[in-house]
Amino acid sequence: MKEIIVSKNDPIRFVMSVIDQGNLRTAVVLDDDKLVGIVTDGDIRRGLLNDIQLTEPINRIMNDRPIVAYVTDIKSRQLDLMQKNDLHCLPIVDHDRRLISIETRRDLGALRFFGNPVFIMAGGFGSRLKPLTDECPKPMLDIGGKPLLARAIELYKEQGFFNFYISVHYLPEIIKEFFGNGSKFGVSINYVDETNPLGTGGALALLPKELPHLPIIMINGDVMTNIGLEELLLAHQEMDNGITIAVKDVEYKISYGVITLDKLKHVISVDEKPVFRHQINCGIYVINHDLILTKSPIARLDMPNFISQKIGSGTQVGVYRFDDYWLDIGQLDDYSKAQLDYNSVYR
Repeated sequence: MKEIIVSKNDPIRFVMSVIDQGNLRTAVVLDDDKLVGIVTDGDIRRGLLNDIQLTEPINRIMNDRPIVAYVTDIKSRQLDLMQKNDLHCLPIVDHDRRLISIETRRDLGALRFFGNPVFIMAGGFGSRLKPLTDECPKPMLDIGGKPLLARAIELYKEQGFFNFYISVHYLPEIIKEFFGNGSKFGVSINYVDETNPLGTGGALALLPKELPHLPIIMINGDVMTNIGLEELLLAHQEMDNGITIAVKDVEYKISYGVITLDKLKHVISVDEKPVFRHQINCGIYVINHDLILTKSPIARLDMPNFISQKIGSGTQVGVYRFDDYWLDIGQLDDYSKAQLDYNSVYR
């Protein structure tokens, strides 16, 4: 992106060389980080025909009303703008006209984008990680030079997700100050403030009712994972679930012989060092939009109880088994492991 950015006071001759060296036939003109114009080789040719000199500043001939998209726009709209206006590239700006990125038609066309809200639970106290969390929310703990939450948002953005909601309660100002509205990360971020801790299920009632009518992805903020959210969504849709729980297979090996007794306390078997296999809840869910709208009034409710209520009312709940990396950073040992593993997760 930097190679095609110029200043409004740069001479036309310099901008010609920038355009010539790039492959988009375009230069983006900034003034104090704000977008003020676009220049194409056609603009320069027209300027020269009107006797504009090569030593004059580029703002003499630039298009000062370029077509732009906002960082909160759905990606499909960005691609549509480029196709309808035959643009080689499209500046993406925030609502203060600060340049966030420059998208090309090839880049947008090669990716899939999803309007599904991604709801990240980041309001917990992280008590088991003290003293690290005395002055830092658990999702903001440093993982290889970046907060865990930042790494998660960047990863999900790469997968095509851009519509984020973050539930905050403990030290919320740290999270809000770091991420803002998400524009500097190229995504949209809204906050769900829990005045009182509501649990993972209770916070769902605080989501705005005007959410897109799409399944909602819900993720615990203390999870480090590179799960593919598109595959999770596809499995949810194919199984026609109301709720899908992401699970992993785990094995527990008992290092001793396990005795089984009958009702009379007589030994009926001895199982030497047995292995027990289970599917565990990974704190990642897909929930249909209509289940959020019918959520009961705001009250503390953990996700397992929320799911049990929905099962009781006839909602189909399924699981999605995945093999990607997953770690619940709940204790100090987990945090140490995260520091060792992050390179293989966020490549």
